[in-house]
Amino acid sequence: MASLKIIQWNRPNKDGTNTLYYNISHNGGQARIKTEVSIRLDQWDRERQEVINHPNKRQFNQRLLSRKWDIEEIIEKLKGVKRMSAVQLRDTVERELNGQEDDGVIFLEYYESVLRTYANKRTRELHEATI
Repeated sequence: MASLKIIQWNRPNKDGTNTLYYNISHNGGQARIKTEVSIRLDQWDRERQEVINHPNKRQFNQRLLSRKWDIEEIIEKLKGVKRMSAVQLRDTVERELNGQEDDGVIFLEYYESVLRTYANKRTRELHEATI
């Protein structure tokens, strides 16, 4: 399944800081979710994935960790629901975080329930291949 890390983007912003992202690795692909935190390169501990040497480090770390837990919970909930790429997973996570329902997952669950009603095995297989 997917793995999640907090990373610092290498490209600096206009003010010289670098934005932190949640990096989702899944099925050989990667996708990022932008955070609201931008700090200097020397204010990020890569190994521990936390802000250091910053006046607001405690607040930033609490916010980052809380959001990371939310993302991990959503990813865990999506396990086995459907096959998706890292980008699709990111998009689904972002919709959940923003309080939007994922119509694609709801539709897929409905579609799969309809497939189970087909008596002819070949008909089911043909429809399953379109998912």
